[in-house]
Amino acid sequence: RAPPAVPSPPRHVRVNTLKITVEAAEKHLSRLRPTRDPHVPNLLVLPAGTDLHAHPMVRDGRLILQGKASCLPASALAPELGWEVLDCCAAPGNKTTHLAALVGPTGRVHAFDSDARRLKRLKSNCQLAGAGSIVRSRCEDFLTLDPGSPEYAGVRAVL
Repeated sequence: RAPPAVPSPPRHVRVNTLKITVEAAEKHLSRLRPTRDPHVPNLLVLPAGTDLHAHPMVRDGRLILQGKASCLPASALAPELGWEVLDCCAAPGNKTTHLAALVGPTGRVHAFDSDARRLKRLKSNCQLAGAGSIVRSRCEDFLTLDPGSPEYAGVRAVL
């Protein structure tokens, strides 16, 4: 007798609130019947197997294909609008752009990754997400930073 089939998990997609509201995204995706995730406010839940890779809202950065587990760190950190935060291992940028959306245009995200190739991807993802002016990225190991540096005096949270 064959074991029971493992159910496919639902598809999660993060609404990039730098470009669109959750309500507007729900309206655009209404034929897919999205529901809101109960733990991450800007995360929509879609039926298993939903493929959005070629969707215009993904291609223009209004939606970010990001799993729930990857959304939890920034959501749990819960930075407020205007905060300055540090992302210690930032590339390829999904959590970084999530932080940027949470701190908004008046905030700042210092993003670090020691791999230049991955950092290039991070910069590209930040531009697509409309977070380029919020995120300052550097190819550097965050463990080498001087926490007493005046550059980081305003940092209120670390991811």
